[in-house]
Amino acid sequence: MAYFQLARLYHPDAAPADDPPEAHQLRADIFSRMSESWGVLGDDQARTKYLQELVNGGANQVDVMAILKAEQVFQMATILVKTRQYEEARAKLDEAIQLNADEPEFAVWKVWVEFLLSADKKKAQPSAAAAIEQGLKKNGRCLPGYLFLGQMAKLVGDGALAEKHFRRGLAVDPQNQELVRELKYLKK
Repeated sequence: MAYFQLARLYHPDAAPADDPPEAHQLRADIFSRMSESWGVLGDDQARTKYLQELVNGGANQVDVMAILKAEQVFQMATILVKTRQYEEARAKLDEAIQLNADEPEFAVWKVWVEFLLSADKKKAQPSAAAAIEQGLKKNGRCLPGYLFLGQMAKLVGDGALAEKHFRRGLAVDPQNQELVRELKYLKK
């Protein structure tokens, strides 16, 4: 009964028409988690397994030290990218991904670095853009993804596509200075 009451409240189609896109996405995320929970709790075997995992202290052991180390290595990689040391940055990004493969931002940065290293950027752009879009599907708030998509489009001479990606990023964070600056330079 509780599930159905909450489902009516949080279902994305139940949102008012004037809800902002962020609220719609939040509703979809909540509804998805509720449905996943319903699937576990509604199945005797899955519920028993879930309860046993709770008794044992949880399902997955998280290696916090690996995640922290990955974040530290990733920060070094971003500095290397900003100083145009792309080969070294790629190696650091590979290391960060090995330590924490679940972080889509690491992969987004790696794709960007590989694009920058490519000899034929026009040829590399479609597959690089597709890989970044995959990262954005996992984490739509990964603002560097929008920035990189826009910069790639700009580098291959597609100003309209660059503007579209910069605006997508600004829809997520209207105050992002890098995206604002890129859009401003694009219009000059």
